[in-house]
Amino acid sequence: MARMTPSKLPQEILKDRRKKAEVRTYRRLQRELGDDYEVYYSSPWLGTDPYGAEIDGECDFTIAHPEHGILAIEVKGGGIEYDPEENKWTSIDGNNFRHNIKDPVKQAKGSKYQILEKLKHSKLWVNRRIRITHGVIFPNSATPKSALGAERPRELFCASTRFQNDLAGWVSDRFAAAAKDMRNGALGRDGMAALRNEFAKPFQLGFKLGARVAEAGEEMSILLPRQYIALGMIEDVDRAALLGGAGTGKTVLAMEIARRHAEKGRRTLLTCFNKPLCREMRHTVGGTENLKISHFHSLCVELAEKYHRGEDLRGVNRFSDKCAEVLIDLAEADDELRWDSIVIDEAQDWDPAWWVAIEAILAENGKLTVFGDTNQLLYANRQIPLKDIEAVPLRLDRNLRNTQEIHHAAARHYSGHEIIADGPEGPEVIWQECTEDGECLTTAYAELKRLVFEEEVRADDVAVLLADGELVGEFEKLNRSSLEMVRAEKLRDEAVIVDTVRRFKGLERPVIIVVLPENSFQLGPMSYVAFSRAAALLLVIGTSHQIAHARDGKSDV
Repeated sequence: MARMTPSKLPQEILKDRRKKAEVRTYRRLQRELGDDYEVYYSSPWLGTDPYGAEIDGECDFTIAHPEHGILAIEVKGGGIEYDPEENKWTSIDGNNFRHNIKDPVKQAKGSKYQILEKLKHSKLWVNRRIRITHGVIFPNSATPKSALGAERPRELFCASTRFQNDLAGWVSDRFAAAAKDMRNGALGRDGMAALRNEFAKPFQLGFKLGARVAEAGEEMSILLPRQYIALGMIEDVDRAALLGGAGTGKTVLAMEIARRHAEKGRRTLLTCFNKPLCREMRHTVGGTENLKISHFHSLCVELAEKYHRGEDLRGVNRFSDKCAEVLIDLAEADDELRWDSIVIDEAQDWDPAWWVAIEAILAENGKLTVFGDTNQLLYANRQIPLKDIEAVPLRLDRNLRNTQEIHHAAARHYSGHEIIADGPEGPEVIWQECTEDGECLTTAYAELKRLVFEEEVRADDVAVLLADGELVGEFEKLNRSSLEMVRAEKLRDEAVIVDTVRRFKGLERPVIIVVLPENSFQLGPMSYVAFSRAAALLLVIGTSHQIAHARDGKSDV
């Protein structure tokens, strides 16, 4: 039995009806040729034309024997016709459809010369003349009655009768024809090794994490249209609260509903608490007529300055009630400071006083749509007052952002109605333990460099999330490489985001590196927010004690 490469045909070949003739040939060659034969199926080659331009091709079968030499074979299934006047080849399939095909003799002959050229450039090859020839197999066709031209003698072809009864004999005849030229010698064991090195050399190209991240991202992008199903549920609802876990598409929906309201001529405000998130929304739907995009504090500052309120709100603590009070006073003094539609993202961050201000700037009979996740409560005494704002609650229960692996890691810190992850399985979550707390930042920086420089992950696909601004500064000081680092609101191509978990809330990146420093990740919601920012790959760094708690979903570190 001949040694075949590949040793087993893949399912996509076996199931391909167009490959039936090649599959039959593979099986017969394997069964009928002896152990000294090596057969390479579908051997690709890359060569050059007389002008130096690259050309590529493929030899259906390459048969090698240490004594007899090399035989390059082209296989064509179906009935075969040849028109010498037009030099046109045609294949007729089982349904009597006619298909124009390439000249199989020219293909086999071309492959023969390219194989020989490859051997001449092999480091394993000792330059010499060897026996090498070509042939054509028509498993379903009758043998030509005569030569099809000077370069196409009848014996060049193995048609249905001989294919069924004497395929090995035809192979021997082709090799015997090559042996007639006494100048040609045996291929030899070294020649067999050189050919094997060209067509069956084992190699391993590691599946880079960058490729897996990109692959997961492509699969996730298919899910995005499903998010818009929720829009139909709130089309005629004046006050709606869409509640769902991380990754359920809240921000995407918030931007889309705001854009649709604005395009209908409604004066629309799209707002949130987080400045980096606001920048992301401006980047996506900014420029839409009738649409104002601003985070709450900036809105108050801008309106106070525009309407000459007198107070300088820039230095006011954003958690105080002062901004909300000014906004209420302005709305009461000027009816033009009212919006037909207001859309709030990350509404669980909203201060109680801000809800009063929102009601003040919403026009009579205006639409209010809020999006939130009660599991992402990073600030005390915050909640969405559904009864007070008279909003109809609707659930979002499909995770369309995270891979299965990331979803399950984040879900350990989640409580609420069930969220179903629709994404691909994705790479496993990486849990990187440090021997002591002080090593976490240096470990994170080393992992960042590994991902970008070794695993071929795009720098701007990565965000490093830490517990506070002091740690962000310390991490940035570690950078001695060509990596560019920016904060979340200053997104740039080819730059890694380094910021706090709080400031990155509402945003996402394909790859997230989370550092779990001592005494910082004591709240389950913070772990939940950090983990769920990753769309394709999550890398968590901490001491063994912290990692154990993060993996188990406990929050009492």
